[in-house]
Amino acid sequence: MSNDKIKAARHQLGRFFQDRRMQMGRTAAELADHLEVSAETVKGVETGRFACDVDLLFKFCEALEIKPFFAPHEEIKMSSSRENVESTIRRLSKEDNLSPE
Repeated sequence: MSNDKIKAARHQLGRFFQDRRMQMGRTAAELADHLEVSAETVKGVETGRFACDVDLLFKFCEALEIKPFFAPHEEIKMSSSRENVESTIRRLSKEDNLSPE
């Protein structure tokens, strides 16, 4: 995968996290406190400026009540259906003129 595609995917994931956080009515500072990171880190991930490691990815998913596709069903409560996640990714891809390989 090219660096441009990696950056685009990171941007899409960040926008998805930001949309979900805002949908839940939480501020970046509140999420940062929950994740035990700085608000700058939350904003950096949400804007795609910062890459997040797997540990932080799971923390974001848990805090935002998102079940990663690769997590066992019983590990993380699922409040967003797979269809909602997939439709969000499709919408963001269209907005950014991205297409999957």
